[in-house]
Amino acid sequence: MSFKKWITVLTAGAIAAGAVTVNAILPPTEADAASEAVKIMCVGDSITHGYINGDNGYRKYLCHYLNENGIGYDMVGPENSWTDSASYNWNGTTITYDPAHCGYSGYAIQKYGSRSGIYETLFSNGNQIETYDPDMVLLMIGTNDLLDARLEKTSNLDTITDSSTALERLENLVDEILSNLDSTDTLFLASVPEIDAELRADWLWAYGSVYNFDTSDTATLKAKVEECVDTYNAGVKALAAEKKSAGYSVEFCDINSVVDVKAGLDDGVHPNETGYAEMGLLWANTLSSYLGENPIQTTPTTTATTTTTTTAETETTTTTTTAPVTSGTTTAATTVITGSEDDIHLTDVVIGETYDLSAYDNITGISVVFDAEDSGIGGKFVLGNWTVQKDYSAADLVNNTLTVAVDDEYDQMTVYRWNGTAGIKEVILHFAAGETTTATETTTTTTTETTTTTEETATTTVEVTTTETTTDATSTSVTTDVPEEMLGDVNGDGAVSLMDAVRLRKYLAGSIKKTDVVLVCCDLNQDGTVNIFDAALLLKKLVRLA
Repeated sequence: MSFKKWITVLTAGAIAAGAVTVNAILPPTEADAASEAVKIMCVGDSITHGYINGDNGYRKYLCHYLNENGIGYDMVGPENSWTDSASYNWNGTTITYDPAHCGYSGYAIQKYGSRSGIYETLFSNGNQIETYDPDMVLLMIGTNDLLDARLEKTSNLDTITDSSTALERLENLVDEILSNLDSTDTLFLASVPEIDAELRADWLWAYGSVYNFDTSDTATLKAKVEECVDTYNAGVKALAAEKKSAGYSVEFCDINSVVDVKAGLDDGVHPNETGYAEMGLLWANTLSSYLGENPIQTTPTTTATTTTTTTAETETTTTTTTAPVTSGTTTAATTVITGSEDDIHLTDVVIGETYDLSAYDNITGISVVFDAEDSGIGGKFVLGNWTVQKDYSAADLVNNTLTVAVDDEYDQMTVYRWNGTAGIKEVILHFAAGETTTATETTTTTTTETTTTTEETATTTVEVTTTETTTDATSTSVTTDVPEEMLGDVNGDGAVSLMDAVRLRKYLAGSIKKTDVVLVCCDLNQDGTVNIFDAALLLKKLVRLA
């Protein structure tokens, strides 16, 4: 039964009775609260299940915002129904949610070929609508049909796609759901997020055979996929309006309107946490509006602060931005330089969030420092729009830190965690000496006199014989005779550190000249050639020294 309509009937009955009993003025019991909770079943594919980090996608944010709006709920469905309380660390705040659902990775609207179908899941092995008796069904399905180029009728080994379009199959599913809902229950139909065809051409090979073109032609593929997604979403909206005009309790939720195809997607198909949060907010506002509650207003503030310290003067640069976080934007983090003028430390970094790096030039390395030792940790470090993808596990961490050399300019960074529980303590951006650059809006500079004391330090002089036979940075031949302790001292500062590893990678990538490195100290395996194998040996040496 619809929660809104149940409350309406209850109120009307109380007014008609014209009397107030003693029980009517007693505080509500837990049983009363449970009876007033609206039962919600989220139905769909991997986007509903929560594909990216295993933390239940948009559903946790939906629950959070319903809590914020004082709306009681009971999430129902065959999956994760063993508990009604789970938690998630969101931007440093622990939110609780009910994880039960009916979402399945890889599922289509109805079964075809090797694709399982939501229709069959709901009605072929028992009746899930009858079993869980939801007051509201939130249905978002069709992405896999679109990935397979199954918008239109398409021959597929004499299956359902031979005789029906995706929208016809959706209407068949909708009709079956409506026939099993009570007259006071409501079905919410949602559009699906866009698909980034430029990024996910490898998943869209079916478009080549169905529409007879070469999918390596990215422009043609992008245009066709966008056309199919737009056609499908327009059909979903029209179907919701058609059923509502026919007297059914059906509402439309335009999820696609809040998930940006670049900033809101993790891999070109599945939303990242920014996208999921936007989806959860829109779902919560859609339900709140239906239940007669005011929409939820969110105006989170992001602040980026950069402080730079040198021996002779102190320069402080502060940038403050106050704006709602919406799809299409990346997250800013508090930044402060500590300990080294070549490092910037980002704090308040959250797993799964995308962070803007466009303000920083000449990054040579990035270190992700986790807040606890976690032997079960695993995930992926991503730069740009999945331009750089590095899988990591506990074996890749040194002192709970993952370090990645950066050999190009990237405008964004995301750290994903598939397994484990450790969060991020900070992220450190490394730069070549004197190359740190940040974007600023307001600048305050304070200069103070300082006294510098120079202490004598021990230095090691190494005589080497060097004969260069090639000048190709990817593989430079040298003849060396260097003591073991000096091997790896790429920048010639007398110590072997992470900055040496970063500088060597930049040299091998051709982004700095050979005059910027001590070439003879780069040949770690002493084979007369400087190449990527030496970079790998340097990283191993740093692990031993740590």
